[in-house]
Amino acid sequence: MLTMILFLVVLAFIGLGIPLAVYVAVLGMRHPESKLEPTTRDECARQFELAKECHSWATRQGFAVVNGYVFRSTSRIFMAVWQRGAESVYFVMYVAAQNQRHYDFVTLFADEAMLTSGNSYDGALLPPAPDTYVEAFPGQPYPDLWQRHQTAQRFLLEQRGSTVARADQPFETVLATAVNRQIAHIRSLPFWPFRGLYWWFVRRQKMANRSVAEQAGT
Repeated sequence: MLTMILFLVVLAFIGLGIPLAVYVAVLGMRHPESKLEPTTRDECARQFELAKECHSWATRQGFAVVNGYVFRSTSRIFMAVWQRGAESVYFVMYVAAQNQRHYDFVTLFADEAMLTSGNSYDGALLPPAPDTYVEAFPGQPYPDLWQRHQTAQRFLLEQRGSTVARADQPFETVLATAVNRQIAHIRSLPFWPFRGLYWWFVRRQKMANRSVAEQAGT
């Protein structure tokens, strides 16, 4: 979830050079609780229309609408969010410039681990924080991505001996917690802006189409 937002922010500054773009994007993500705002159909009519294309499928899988949001950092990103029952399982559609769409499925576990399955190379751009699992399947339609996510979810439930967390906090808090965790991890790495060169040119291709189980070497 967070990684896709960070990539879209990095992309807005890529003309500055990758290390500087990563630096500006990461610092621009600080205080995420002040950047995520609920939005309305009047403000984002086209984006809500795009979200309707997913809605029937999402409801058949047990998801219900949470809200539409705009994440305002160095760029403006629309997010449509659905939640599955009373669990901390989310379906997120992002709409960026030129109505470009990306999708994530996100599960929070009771032991505070997090799993994200996305359909863009760039979801795997950044190294995840501890107890955060990310898999990227570029171009995967969201129904197939949901199957991939459920497979990874089952794998982690077995490996960690945990359970899926109950949704006892609003989505805004979930996102802010994830952003803060990831930002802290990135900034703890020595020379982290310059590592962006490796992340951009090598890591995101290397990690594409590798499931959580494959990453774990099983």
